[in-house]
Amino acid sequence: MMGLLGAHLRLARASGHVLATVAALATVSAATGAAAQSAGQWKSPEQMYGSVCGYCHDTRVGPVIQGRQLSEDIIVSVVTKGLRQMPAFRPTDFSNQELMALAKWLKDSPPPAKPAEVKR
Repeated sequence: MMGLLGAHLRLARASGHVLATVAALATVSAATGAAAQSAGQWKSPEQMYGSVCGYCHDTRVGPVIQGRQLSEDIIVSVVTKGLRQMPAFRPTDFSNQELMALAKWLKDSPPPAKPAEVKR
């Protein structure tokens, strides 16, 4: 399980960000099924996003990436090399074909529904 998400957890601990650490731990505990997946075993880009990306990008831990028309090259680069708080994923986590399908799906995706406002 730690293979897919271990880098995220290590970065969160090293960065000292409480929210990032909590998110990484939540991802690790919630993604038992996702962590069992590896390159060549994903059924669809939606499954990849929902099982891996959405844990941060749909919960305001990471930036919203749906509906931004990010180029496929940018998406592939960030997933494979990392950027700022997001560490790189291993080449064994997603095949090139799966990663390209995810990048195309994200590029063409509509913006998410407006998130519910947080009541304070």
